[in-house]
Amino acid sequence: MTIYDLLTGLLSGVLAVASLVLLLARDPRRIRIRARLERFLSRTTGRADLTWLSWWHVTAVVVGGLAVVMGYDLVTGLFGCAGPGSVSDIGGFLAQGQALWTGGDPFNVPDCGGTIAEPDGLASVLINGVGSWGGVAGIAVVWGLIAGALVPLTWWAAGPDRRYLTLVVATSPLFFPLVAGQIDGASNALVPATVLLTLILATRSEVRATGLAGFLATQRFPTLFPVLAMSGSFRRRFAAALAVVGVFALGTGISYLVWGREFLGPVFLEQIGRRSFSLNLWGIFLLNHGLPSGYGLAIGQAIVSLGLIAVVFAVVRSPLRAAAITLTGIALLSQFLSFNILVWLLPVALVGARPRWWLWGIAVVGSLNYSYALSVVAWRQGILWPSELLDVVLTALLLGLFVELWRSKDPKPAGGAEPLLRPSEQGRGRIMSPTEVPRDDAGPSRALVVASPPHRPTDHGVRSTAPSEGLSPNWARTAMDSVPPTDGSRPELSIVLAALNERDNLPELLARIYQQPLPPLEVIVVDDGSTDGTREYLSEFREHEPTLHTIFHDGKQTTLRAQCQGIEGARGDFVVVMDADLQHPPERIPEMLRELENGAGVVVASRYRSGGSPGARTTFRAAISRGAEAIAKIALRPARNVTDPVSGFFGFRREIVLGLGAGHRGYKLLLFVLVMNRTRPFAEVGFHFEPRTRGVSKVTQTFEFVRLFLAEILLAKRLERTIRARPAAVTRLPVPGARAPTPGRR
Repeated sequence: MTIYDLLTGLLSGVLAVASLVLLLARDPRRIRIRARLERFLSRTTGRADLTWLSWWHVTAVVVGGLAVVMGYDLVTGLFGCAGPGSVSDIGGFLAQGQALWTGGDPFNVPDCGGTIAEPDGLASVLINGVGSWGGVAGIAVVWGLIAGALVPLTWWAAGPDRRYLTLVVATSPLFFPLVAGQIDGASNALVPATVLLTLILATRSEVRATGLAGFLATQRFPTLFPVLAMSGSFRRRFAAALAVVGVFALGTGISYLVWGREFLGPVFLEQIGRRSFSLNLWGIFLLNHGLPSGYGLAIGQAIVSLGLIAVVFAVVRSPLRAAAITLTGIALLSQFLSFNILVWLLPVALVGARPRWWLWGIAVVGSLNYSYALSVVAWRQGILWPSELLDVVLTALLLGLFVELWRSKDPKPAGGAEPLLRPSEQGRGRIMSPTEVPRDDAGPSRALVVASPPHRPTDHGVRSTAPSEGLSPNWARTAMDSVPPTDGSRPELSIVLAALNERDNLPELLARIYQQPLPPLEVIVVDDGSTDGTREYLSEFREHEPTLHTIFHDGKQTTLRAQCQGIEGARGDFVVVMDADLQHPPERIPEMLRELENGAGVVVASRYRSGGSPGARTTFRAAISRGAEAIAKIALRPARNVTDPVSGFFGFRREIVLGLGAGHRGYKLLLFVLVMNRTRPFAEVGFHFEPRTRGVSKVTQTFEFVRLFLAEILLAKRLERTIRARPAAVTRLPVPGARAPTPGRR
């Protein structure tokens, strides 16, 4: 093993660790790692976030690194011929490009004193033709630029979480070590680049996007497969599929007319039957010379591959997920899965958090197998079992990724924004931003870990109003102090906070809320008669944040009434209710919205689900809480669908709760929301109930709490019976003796 091999392995290891840190920092359970990463960023950049980071920063680093490594390879002769009879990939590319201008055969070219078959088709011939003007350096430049283009393409395809996802791709061991160390790795980068480019261009024209992909697929025909599969998710699915196949067939026909049938062997037949080595399960048979000769195996693989493409085309409704499934399936089926080909899987990083973990494992195992177990131990020392073992592990990881992608739903925004495909009236859809995160067209994201801020509409006016009609007369100042515009624009998400003397907690809470990757939103804070400066702080904050709306009470009305009034003024399609004392972490809101986007009617942040805990509490408090949960589940059928029916942290679809009126005195609004959810499923996410660090708890005396809770149970039971008897007649929470605003959404 040479020093160069050691340095390459060291680079792969450093990138694997960096990628692992990024993945762990996104895990809500890894708070310490996230804090350390933020401290590191603060020391090195002066900021604890990456709002300053743009696509060209990452691209400049990647392209600069490529220039250094490729320049070193050129200067030291590593890109040259090792000796007579050896093969130089970059020499073959140069000869292919020169053959384009001299009229020679670009598919059987001289290289290192012999003749090699170049498997790259028409698109590669044209690219190498341009690069050949600069000699070997020109070839390195054109393919280096194509490989570097993966960074901005990821940025533009990834939506508002682009900073995080671009860093994940840029630090993947499947990216830089492959495209920098081998020119063949850089040429393979054209496959994921084609997939990402198609996703981006399809937002404008699906047919033109797939047509361009059809031309780029003439470089390597397997590029057809993910593009064909993803075209099934397009609104003009058959036209898009016809475009990619038609342009590819046209390019193949032109190649046949210009260079004759000789190009079919290197570009198609020899690639289908190629059996030198493989990093998946086929590698075991290849190491032991156990694969049968002939094209029988290739024909069987082709049939299975086409069947997979047909199924994905017909079933999957996300172009990104369709491409990811197909690319993973190809990696499983191919009997020539080289390490360079694994770069095809990079678009999987955009699908979701769990696929990114599978992809990281594939990158690490593939790098270890190719760089050491296969290249050194198997080929040089003749010891096969380490490589065979890693072949099995990589196949298991690929299979796990395939199952994960197949079982997962189409990517939904983490913050509850538009899905990848928005169904049209015909059941198809137009292409949306291809990722599971919401779009961020309003500005840079706030942090590396928690990604981008919500949209901040500039057309929201702020004005004072008189108390709205129908409110209880003893609520002196309860109207919305900042009123949304009347021009038809409205947020997708409303976050309702009930606050009482939370001046010390609100600054941090609001900052953390606005750091989350969320769609256009409004935050409604209902001040329940604070005397510690909360009201003044909110008024000042509202002057520079038009998405914040406030409701002020002159006297305490209890949490339930405050929440009811905030919900009554909410305009979002989804509503999240939480406390303002920092005991409910806003970092769980994106996952809650994802569940609502997936079809849930109510999502409860539960202390008893995986990833959650009730926190530190006394035995007496635990007994009261558990007793309340048991009573709720015994009395109310919908409460039995969740593990934490008395949670104060939950979300729901606005359509479920049309009217709440002034509200009953109490604390457990979730009981009524569960009852009013008549048809949609329930969902839960775990959360850790944080201890209060600032301010004073507002929990009333035990006897008063129990009395109000039992009254809430009786009222919710009455509502449940009414809904079962006359579901169409129930439009709001029945509260005797309380005047309420007019039903409906404002």
